[in-house]
Parts: sequence; structure tokens; C-alpha cells
Amino acid sequence: MSGQRCPQSLTIGLIIHAHRKQGKEQKLVKAPRSTKLLVLALTATLAGCLDDSSSSNNDDRRTGQFTLTGVEGVSYQTQSQSGTTDEDGSFRYYPGETISFAVGDLPIIEDVPVAPFLTSMDFTAEQRERLSIGGTDDEGFTSHRVIEEQIASQEPIAVNIMRLLMTLDQDSNASADNNIEITQRTIDQINSYLAEHGDELDIDFSQPISEFAMAAGQPLTDSREVSDINRVLDSICFEEEGDPLCDPLPTQEEIDNATDEEREELVNKRQAIIDARRDLQDVEVVQVTDFLLEQAMLYKTQVERPFFLRPDAITLHPDDNSLYRIELNKAGSGFMLPKTGLEAEVEGEALVLHSFNAETATVEFFADGQDGDTGTVLVNFRVQGDDHDRYRWFRKNVRVCLSDDGRPCSTEG
Repeated sequence: MSGQRCPQSLTIGLIIHAHRKQGKEQKLVKAPRSTKLLVLALTATLAGCLDDSSSSNNDDRRTGQFTLTGVEGVSYQTQSQSGTTDEDGSFRYYPGETISFAVGDLPIIEDVPVAPFLTSMDFTAEQRERLSIGGTDDEGFTSHRVIEEQIASQEPIAVNIMRLLMTLDQDSNASADNNIEITQRTIDQINSYLAEHGDELDIDFSQPISEFAMAAGQPLTDSREVSDINRVLDSICFEEEGDPLCDPLPTQEEIDNATDEEREELVNKRQAIIDARRDLQDVEVVQVTDFLLEQAMLYKTQVERPFFLRPDAITLHPDDNSLYRIELNKAGSGFMLPKTGLEAEVEGEALVLHSFNAETATVEFFADGQDGDTGTVLVNFRVQGDDHDRYRWFRKNVRVCLSDDGRPCSTEG
């Protein structure tokens, strides 16, 4: 019997150790109010979900997702696996492979390094490189999010591919709670059009976003100002087979030769059929951007959820000049401490960032303030995952309060 086996939950614990500063070797120099230390080191793997059958035969086959909400009905091919994504957008792969996606006979993208989670933001080497390098957020931390925001709104391949998939969605309502469903009937119509007109088409997802979605004039078949992908879309009826909206479009000649009563009926029918057709401009770029960023955030939140800082608030006496250590930990049977990308910063004049240790993944600080002062220690970290899915940065923080009488420190800032 086979099923899905996911790795044990991983957590980060915050362990506070008090060390008395001794002698000149531990001489402390007060840091600026906002001090940042950066360490980039090797990282450990966060394993993706594995099939239960792998436990008996050392099969390392894994399951990934094309968006977290799911894109259903897309064909995929790796070096060893092939199939069609289900309602969760699931595909099978072995680590180290690449994957190609298609909608029926329409290729979407080829040779993307596999990962547990993919969107069109991961589809080109340039995009993956930019995500890996990251950018700098408003707080001065390294972050992949600022790059995701740029790619999701500006990069043609990322936008054009997802815009097409969202347009093909049966109910045109892709969201965090509703997957993208591309039905077999839609795929059959795409294949039929490509079989007849494929040699006339040049569908290039790297085209500028506006050119790829060009759709001036209705019906599109009567207009030269239309992109090739919109010609394909114009051939699809998204209603049930046999629905009058799937009938051939009444021609202008048929309308001109009809009686007055028939003419009005044909005109109305023609307009209803046109209104039921779709083109890429039915999905605005901002909708694509929002969807991609939402999916990326959902995945980040899912991976980040088991991580936590403990305790989430610390109360110190103003006269306590001990060094306190925040130690990055992972709970889990047999799981060793990972090497991570690590950045640390303190906010507030009451705290001083003292040191860090990349090998033990620790940050040390001490207090230098008065009763009632507060501060925050922020830890920004990256844990590498399977294959190229290793660029995401996570952030946690702990609030520190100075109190003469030990009053509890609120976690609210």
C-alpha cells in the first residue's frame, strides 16, 4: 500500500543561556541602535513529501505541487516520470530531475529544475538566479520577497504563463481557496485547433506582456490585432458540449439575409457567443501578480509554521549584564542542527548585539538600558531545501523588556 509520507515537523527553539562576561577577552562595545550581522553558510535539506512505498525499496520518488492551491489538468514530464497534475497540482519526480509542463499539445515550459513547490516565477534560470541572490527589504534584511514582487509583475514568462492558465480555469476564479481547473474538454479543443492551425502560430511566452495579450476587436477572428494565444482561446467554448453558446458564430451574411425577426435573434445569439468567449485580457496583470505572490506566501507560511522562537518574550533586570544567547534549533528525531544563512539585528537602544556563531547558529546580545526600556532581537534565516527550492528567507523575533520588578514582557510591540 502506498501513500504520502511527509517529514516530521521541524521547529526552531529559542534557548536563553546566561554567561558572565569575564576579563578583557569578552570586552563589549556598544553597537549602533540597528546592528546587522550576516553569515552565509552551507544549509541542510528540508525534505519534501515522499511516497510511503519508498521506505521498502529505497525509492526516493517525491511529490511536488504546481502552485499550492493547485493547477489541475497540466501534463508534466521528467526524466523518469510523466502524468497529469491533479486538483492539488501534484506531480511526481526524483531529486535532480528537470520537469516540463504542457496543456495538451501546447508546451508551456521545458527543463525546469524540480522542487517541492513551483510557480511560473521559478521557470527560467534568470528568475531562479535572482531569487537565489535575493534583495534587501525595508528593514535592511536579505529577502527573496522583494524579487518575487518584481518577477510576478514584470517578467513576461512568469506573467504570461500564469495568465494563460488562469484564463483557462473553468470557473475563472483562481484564488487561495479555489484551484485552477483545466478540463479535458478544454484541452481537446486546444489540441483540435493546434492540429489545424499549429503551423500558423508562433506562441512565445517571452513576448512582452502587452503583446502576448493583444486582443483588439471582437470577434477576434475578424481582427488582425490579436496575439496567437488569443486566437487559440477564441476557439474554445467553456460551456458544456451542446450548449447554444458553443454553436458556430452567425456570420454577417447570415444576419443580412435573415428576416427582421430572425435577424434580431441572430444578432443576439452572435453577441451572446462573443461574450462567452475569453481572451487573456479577461485576467488583468494585477490579478496574476496577486495570485503568484499569494501562492508564494502560502508556501512560505506552510514551511515556516513549525519554526518558532521560545520564549517569545524575555524580561531582564536592568543591572543584569549577562550575555544571552538565542540558539537556532530544530526539534525532531535524529535531525541535526542545519547550517543556515543567518542575519541578526536588534531594534531599540536597550539592546546590544554582541556576536554570532555560524557553526552553532547562535546570536548573542546583552542589555544596556533602564527600567521600562524594551527592544527586539530579529533573526532572519534561510534553510536550503530540495534542489533549487532554497532561496526563501524566514524571520522570527523575540521581544526583550527591562524591569526592576520582573514585570512580564508583552509580545506586542
